Amino acid sequence: MKMLQFILLLSFLAVVPSSIQSAVFSKEKIIIKSQGGWCGKGKKVPMFIPIEAYLVNNGYIEISLISQGNYPFTIQIMDSSENLVYENSFYLSGGDIHTIDIAELVPGEYMLIFRSEYLKVEGKFEKE
Repeated sequence: MKMLQFILLLSFLAVVPSSIQSAVFSKEKIIIKSQGGWCGKGKKVPMFIPIEAYLVNNGYIEISLISQGNYPFTIQIMDSSENLVYENSFYLSGGDIHTIDIAELVPGEYMLIFRSEYLKVEGKFEKE
């Protein structure tokens, strides 16, 4: 009987439209940008962006540090009117994942800001 239930479940999953499957779990990368930094010789150079951020199921943001080390930093979220709607400072090591619940935010455009002692980078995302 359990084998029959398993086969029926597999056959159902095989015929479920892909649009329904993608609605179950979605993960959209937030493009993080930097304006570059200044080196000691007065030249503007591109900066390494140490984080990756994803909007997951339109309900939370997943942030991971892609460099090694244990760095203090601040994450902020601002709405389109530049009102601060979220701020938190903490340490994150390479490979750690931090999540921010955004389910209560109203739909609209937001800016995700990552700040450390030497770096500030930003990424825009839209909450639907």
